[in-house]
Amino acid sequence: MPLSPEAELLKMVDSPLGNEPYVSKIVHKSFIEVNNEGTAAAAM
Repeated sequence: MPLSPEAELLKMVDSPLGNEPYVSKIVHKSFIEVNNEGTAAAAM
């Protein structure tokens, strides 16, 4: 699991400090607009 310190992420990123990187937090933002002209959506 990527949110675990045991996750093996070294194949995806280089760690110049020698530490094994891990994901501690994920932020997902989204936007939806619905009006008379249609619908627009985006996510980051």
